[in-house]
Amino acid sequence: MPKYDIHYESRELARELGDPLLGTVEAASPAEAVRKAERDPQIGRRAMPCAALWAVRARQRGSHDRGR
Repeated sequence: MPKYDIHYESRELARELGDPLLGTVEAASPAEAVRKAERDPQIGRRAMPCAALWAVRARQRGSHDRGR
């Protein structure tokens, strides 16, 4: 099953906050990934209240990307 990175849906808000990665979930589609992210307590603690989420297919991370 593919993995999706979860970000804020609002590009303006994301840009102001430094485009943080809120979490990663496994799902069959981006829509399912957003639904799973909305129920994930760890992602919920990182996300601002009332902010919509956006799922983008996760890319393979190398050793230089650790911690991001």
